[in-house]
Amino acid sequence: MPPKRQERRELFGATRLIVIAGKGGVGKTTVTAVVARAAARAGLRVLTVELDGKPTLAALTPGIDHLSISAPDALAEYLDTHGLGRVTKRLKANGVI
Repeated sequence: MPPKRQERRELFGATRLIVIAGKGGVGKTTVTAVVARAAARAGLRVLTVELDGKPTLAALTPGIDHLSISAPDALAEYLDTHGLGRVTKRLKANGVI
């Protein structure tokens, strides 16, 4: 028997976060765009986030909120929001981030 077809809202409503990861060149950006557009068509609020990515994801998902952040900026923001602002300053001053 073929698997039961799931409705989009049911599929995407089962989780609040979908992480798409993999080696370079495997189609992460394309898969992310398809999943984001399907979730948006299902009536859900969608935010795509790229970490050190190329600006192509925003172009593939018009009308969907998008955030692009670098790994050093993500680490600095995380440390700052968890009360480690002094550590962030030291890491930046030493050129670590």
